[in-house]
Amino acid sequence: AKDFSVYLKYPTTLRSRAESTAYAALSDVVRTVPVKVGDKVARDQTVVTFSLDNPQYQQARLAFENAKSSFDRSSALFADAGMSKQDFDNVRTQYEIARATFKQIADAVEVKAPIDGYVTRINVRPTENVRPGDALFTVSNQDGFETRFYVTSDEISRVKVGSRSRIATSD
Repeated sequence: AKDFSVYLKYPTTLRSRAESTAYAALSDVVRTVPVKVGDKVARDQTVVTFSLDNPQYQQARLAFENAKSSFDRSSALFADAGMSKQDFDNVRTQYEIARATFKQIADAVEVKAPIDGYVTRINVRPTENVRPGDALFTVSNQDGFETRFYVTSDEISRVKVGSRSRIATSD
């Protein structure tokens, strides 16, 4: 009896176990992409930005600023008993709604990394038009990798759990 080994080659795509793709939430032109594939990013770090001149952003910003001014004035009036609790609650509710809407639009204009990790794919370039739902970039934390490959029925008996394998990349 002698040791015997077989070299089998299968094409596959290597993927990270934990990766997250960010998608566009609005139609706009990409202004900046301050990172490149391979860069390490922290969660909530800006990866893609759109124009701050976006009409939705401007409208949400103005609504928020107006609601904040009303809330500040109403707070002073309420503290001096110049406003009913119900009216003050209504102003505060409008302020909270405007603040949440502005944050949502601001997050759509400055798209942030959803997880800590490395940028593994960038699907857009500056000056490119995108629509809602378009993939912008992917971040992988490289906490392990997985792949799927297909083996012919003639070779399946040669592949066993725990067998040594080697992964080689091609460019």
